[in-house]
Amino acid sequence: MADEPVQGFLNAYLLDLGRIGDWQQMLRAFYVSVLGALIGLLTLAGGERAVFPASAKVTTGLLVCGAGLVVCVMWFLHMSAFRSLFAAKFATLRDIEAGWTVQPFTAERERLRQAHYAQLTIIDQVIPLILALTFALLIVLT
Repeated sequence: MADEPVQGFLNAYLLDLGRIGDWQQMLRAFYVSVLGALIGLLTLAGGERAVFPASAKVTTGLLVCGAGLVVCVMWFLHMSAFRSLFAAKFATLRDIEAGWTVQPFTAERERLRQAHYAQLTIIDQVIPLILALTFALLIVLT
């Protein structure tokens, strides 16, 4: 497989990949929390039992929807960046393993393709798009 210096490099590279995944998860949780708070605020601003005065409903709704739209765009861009980063990292791993007898990263990728695996980074991009469209629709309807 790999000699000792290469093995040390590979271990460090894989640890880095894991840290990037942790950072992606933390950002995902952050965006979900912020959007949950905005949706809660939007709920408080509308309806018959609104916390805000009737005169502030439209303004509050527009501001919250606008903020939600901006947060969704930021979330989408962050997840796009992670998708590109992961693609580059895994391409590099496949380059590293090219000379090996066993090629686990290439084999895993092929098995996932055969299983029609939906990459989480794609799902992470679809969710903010759907929410952004919802916020945009609410802005138009307000």
